[in-house]
Amino acid sequence: MKTEPLIETEPVYDVELISISKYYGKFAAVDNFSLAVPRGSFTTLLGPSGCGKTTLLRIIAGFFEPDRGTVRIRGKDQQGVAPEKRSEGMVFQDYALFPHMNTAENLAYGLILRKLPPEERRREVQSVAETLGIEGLLKHYPSELSGGQQQRLALGRVIILKPQILLMDEPLSNLDAKLRVHVRDELKDIQKRLGITTIYVTHDQEEALSLSDCLAVMNKGRLEQLGRPEDVYMRPATSFAADFSGPANFLTINGKRCLIRPEWIEVQEADSRAAPSSLSLTGKVKSADFFGRVIRLRVEIDTAEGRGRLIAVDIPSGLPGEEPRFGTGSRVCLLVRHIWELPADERAEAT
Repeated sequence: MKTEPLIETEPVYDVELISISKYYGKFAAVDNFSLAVPRGSFTTLLGPSGCGKTTLLRIIAGFFEPDRGTVRIRGKDQQGVAPEKRSEGMVFQDYALFPHMNTAENLAYGLILRKLPPEERRREVQSVAETLGIEGLLKHYPSELSGGQQQRLALGRVIILKPQILLMDEPLSNLDAKLRVHVRDELKDIQKRLGITTIYVTHDQEEALSLSDCLAVMNKGRLEQLGRPEDVYMRPATSFAADFSGPANFLTINGKRCLIRPEWIEVQEADSRAAPSSLSLTGKVKSADFFGRVIRLRVEIDTAEGRGRLIAVDIPSGLPGEEPRFGTGSRVCLLVRHIWELPADERAEAT
């Protein structure tokens, strides 16, 4: 009987973490963590300092061995596989550039170790430099580069080795706020053009939401929620995920814990006729903080239990010369346009 040859299909996921745990004494830095990273995706590990995200990244890279669990890269178990033998490249927070080498030499360093011929090295260096927009800086030393240029050089030194997976540990944290936004946009564009599966670590919520295809919120070494950024933000699974993915108000409504984002609330004069809404509240503005695009009001709402509960509300800051409609001391009516009921969550810590 004639049989058809078996055709091996490539795994759907580039990285699979299966029940990973890592202990320091009795402290669980990573606790029974599982995650599957789709090929070509940009997946972000988001969480506060000490939640285990950098430890997890170093386990994937092979710098740490897990005490329990399995790491698979493209379907292959990585137990005992040294970092240099894995199909990954890692960009560190401090960039780790060689100060005595210029841009071209920094880019070529890994290719020299791989013993590529000089002409091939020059072609690769030129190609990567053009991809990253630093082709005019090949003779410059790291001390002569801006923070954004150093970040692109650090990225280039990794991608020139053509890794299947790119690991990034808070690479933008040393940049000022405006440059961080600019480089963030560049980074996303480069990742999409190259199609490299990327795992990115950050504690910056805005950074995580804007960059990611998939967002993994971590808390105390565990996976709190995994999903698309818009799902985590709009439909969080836990109070912690709700609170750490963006500004949040929590209210108990009909005995259930609910999330209300500041932008889900419309503000009107207290004596105006309220339009239909999911919920109407009245209160007094305790503070009005200017954030550029928006003004964030903190409103002490009227409750049956008495005063003291504050609700954050974002309103447009208006045009130049316009006086804010609501200032400290104003009586207002809050029209809540959307409410997200949170599932029962015994591990939630946000208040």
